[in-house]
Amino acid sequence: MPTDPSPADCSGSLAAPLPGWLRSVVAGRVGDADLAEDVLQEVALAEARTAPGGVPPAERRGPWLYRVALRQAAFALRTAGRRRRRERAAAAPDRDAGPPPLATLLHAETADLLRAALAELPPADRDVLTLCHMEGLTYAGIAERLGVSVHCVEDRLRRGRGRLRRALARRGVREP
Repeated sequence: MPTDPSPADCSGSLAAPLPGWLRSVVAGRVGDADLAEDVLQEVALAEARTAPGGVPPAERRGPWLYRVALRQAAFALRTAGRRRRRERAAAAPDRDAGPPPLATLLHAETADLLRAALAELPPADRDVLTLCHMEGLTYAGIAERLGVSVHCVEDRLRRGRGRLRRALARRGVREP
């Protein structure tokens, strides 16, 4: 199973690099590239800190990393939410900022609609959709990384696509 190098790796590290698919899952969960990098660094540190007997063998490493990443992402989201609330309370609204250009506004609106629709999905369905459509993994590849069966991946994709379609329709986005 080849892995993609990630910035979370230390050059002198004995641990294998984190797989690229994990970056997509974490980014889908936290929604912010910088926060995703922080989470991935915490996952790499957790793996490095774990005693050699605590890290599963190579064939079970993907599901183990997935579970660690989910816990780290949840912790990072809670921390970021608290920080945002404190910053909002301390900051005065900026009324002098002009509106962005139309293209930027439309792109941001579309991304917001998709992000909000994805946020409505159960996390398991969202992760499978992310790995399939953003990472381009096969069903077998997704199943291996998440530690589930191919049939489970197929079900989650079917269910997730339907839920995403309905969530976008509620927001006024229609299929072409």
